[in-house]
Amino acid sequence: MGLLSVYIGSGPLGFAHFGLLAGSVGASAACTIIALPARLRRIQQDERALHRGKAASDRPSATSSPPDSTAFAEFAKPMAATR
Repeated sequence: MGLLSVYIGSGPLGFAHFGLLAGSVGASAACTIIALPARLRRIQQDERALHRGKAASDRPSATSSPPDSTAFAEFAKPMAATR
């Protein structure tokens, strides 16, 4: 319970870091910078899995079936029309 309190208590520092970064380089660039380490870690994990002979698609997924791409396409149409 103590570690959870530390994580919750340090949350505002992360928001302040993101806000300062967004103020200096812009919101889009700040999102990219914040997400970059996670993306690099995912690429590293995929490469390790390939070296072990497993493809990334061999990992168990959170859903039992792949997402329905037609449902997303129908959802995205109105958004694309407004741009």
